[in-house]
Amino acid sequence: MGRGSRAVRPAAPALVAAAFLCAAVPARAGGAATSQANAEAIQQSFRHYTSGARYLAQKNYDKARVSLQKSLDAFPDFPEAHLGLGQIAMAEKNYPLALEEFQIAKQKYSRASEAIYSLRMLRYQESLRQAQEVRDQIREAVWIQQQSRNPSSIDDQRISSLENIAQQLENASPPVRGGDSEPPGELYFQIGNALFNMNRLPEATTAWQTAVLKSPGFPPGYNNLAVALWKQGRAREALSLLEQAEAAKVPVNGYLKADIAKSLAPAGPG
Repeated sequence: MGRGSRAVRPAAPALVAAAFLCAAVPARAGGAATSQANAEAIQQSFRHYTSGARYLAQKNYDKARVSLQKSLDAFPDFPEAHLGLGQIAMAEKNYPLALEEFQIAKQKYSRASEAIYSLRMLRYQESLRQAQEVRDQIREAVWIQQQSRNPSSIDDQRISSLENIAQQLENASPPVRGGDSEPPGELYFQIGNALFNMNRLPEATTAWQTAVLKSPGFPPGYNNLAVALWKQGRAREALSLLEQAEAAKVPVNGYLKADIAKSLAPAGPG
């Protein structure tokens, strides 16, 4: 399929350095002591998850696996730890295990809505803290540039890059209580990736359709769904999907779109 096939790939996890703030978890039977224990377990789980996500980004899968398992030991209902284990399995080409982990993560979302809200709040607060740190780096970089007799384009590029990072962090939306009871579209995207690599194309298509519906601003969902449609002889649907995404200001794989369009063009005279 040429360049279009590059669209199918597991997504990297979002990396967040944990800020271990007190999570507001409702008390179960046992009162305040149980609530505090839950909060501590969630924070410990999140700390291990954050380490695991960093190791995963570094492709240190052995250390990532250990950290993610520790995350689950502390808080067994943490779905994103299972998501991380699934991504490790994808990297190791163990697609059945990856699918199993993703399906477990899907189940955990419905079981841990309130706890997930607390974890999302931790991540949101940490994003704001990181944004302030990046702003401090920008101010320092600008000051150094102003003092330099020969400011370089590299300095401008670094400042521009830091500005983009700061804006992304500042654009984080605060979590909504009850809004995390359903799995996000990105999880269905990962389920589709595992199914695709197991040659279960119709099921992968369904998973990616769900990903697009649940996360309409997530570009990889459109790219992979277009690939799936194209491989099933539904090129016009694939092209229409990508055009609709572009019309909605969602960036898509331009090479993939061009390849699909080319496949639909009438053959020239032989």
